[in-house]
Amino acid sequence: MHNTQVDYRNGPLLPMILRFSVPAAVSLLITAIYNIVDRMFVGNFNGTSALAGLSVCFPFPT
Repeated sequence: MHNTQVDYRNGPLLPMILRFSVPAAVSLLITAIYNIVDRMFVGNFNGTSALAGLSVCFPFPT
């Protein structure tokens, strides 16, 4: 396994910000797309009460 040392205090700031923020932003984008598509399917096939239940339960982690 290849281990690299990263100096968080003295290293260049911009590459470090990009290294950690880009994967987080991509993850949030995928989660948002998943939730939009999920709400579309639930709203079209199960009705408004199921969509309301999904909206109430969405903030709780599974």
